[in-house]
Amino acid sequence: MSISFIITSSAYLLSLLSGIFVYAGITTKVERNHHRLRFQDQWREQKGGYIENRLKSKSEKLFKEAGYPLGLTAIKWDLIRVICVVLVFLNYVIYPWLNSGGPQIGIFFLLTVITLSTEPSFGKFSLMYFVLNRLISYKKAKRNAELFSLYDMLVSEIQMMNNTRVNIYSLLRALTPYFTELNGTLKRLMSNWTSDLGPDEALDLFAIEIDTPEAKSLATVLKTFDNNDKKTILTSLIGMEDMFVTSQIENYRKRRKLYVDLANLPVLAAHWLILFNFIIVIINMVLIILNNAKI
Repeated sequence: MSISFIITSSAYLLSLLSGIFVYAGITTKVERNHHRLRFQDQWREQKGGYIENRLKSKSEKLFKEAGYPLGLTAIKWDLIRVICVVLVFLNYVIYPWLNSGGPQIGIFFLLTVITLSTEPSFGKFSLMYFVLNRLISYKKAKRNAELFSLYDMLVSEIQMMNNTRVNIYSLLRALTPYFTELNGTLKRLMSNWTSDLGPDEALDLFAIEIDTPEAKSLATVLKTFDNNDKKTILTSLIGMEDMFVTSQIENYRKRRKLYVDLANLPVLAAHWLILFNFIIVIINMVLIILNNAKI
C-alpha cells in the first residue's frame, strides 16, 4: 500500500468526519431524531415496494418455475449481482483512481455486460435467462417422465386389484412417496381433495399445475374412477397409452437436448470471452492512438 493511497484515504475520512461534526453542530437532537426516523420510514417503504415488485417480476417467475435452484430467489440473486458489481467497481475503478492512476479500460463495458447477462428478465440475451430456461425445461421433462410413471403404476396397481371398485384417493396417497418432482403436486392434490374444494376441483388444479395435455387427460379419467368399475377404468387408462408413450419419447429428446446445450455452454462462454477480449484490445488501441495524437 503506497503512501499516496494512505494520504488520500485519510483525507476522505477526515472530510467525512468533518461533515458529520458540522451536521451535528447546526442541528438539534430533536431535529436529528426526526431526520433519522423519517429516513427509516422512507427506507422501510422503499424496501417493501422493492420486495413486492420483485415477487411479481418475471425473474421471480423464472426462478419459481426452475424450482429455486440452490435456494436462489430474484431478491437473493439481485443481492449477489450487486455485490459482484460493487467489488469489480471498487477493484478496477476506485482503487486505481485513489492510486493516482485511472480506471482500467473497458471496465464500464464489463460492468454493463455483467449486469445484462445476469438479469433473467433481460430475455434471450441474458446468460442467466438461458440457464433458468434450461433448468425449467429439464424440470418439466422430469415431471412429465414421472407423470408417465404414475400412469403406468396406476394401470399396474388396478390390474392387480381383486376388488371391482377402485378408491382412487387411497391409491394416489399410497403412490405419492415414490415420486420426487410430483411429490409436492400430489400432496397438494391430496390436501385439496379432502378440503372444501372436493375431488373434481382438486384434480382440475392438479392438471393446471402440471399444465400438459397428458395431465389434463389423466385428471379427466381420474374423476370417473369412483363411479366406474375396474374394467371400465382400465379401458379408459389403456386408451391413453399411445399418448403417454409419445410424450415419453418427446421428453427423452428434450432431456438429451438439454444435456447437449449444457455441454456446449463452456464453449459458448469461451467464445464470448474471446470476443470481449478482442473488443477491449480495440478500445485500448484507439485510446493509445488518441493519446499519442494529443501529444
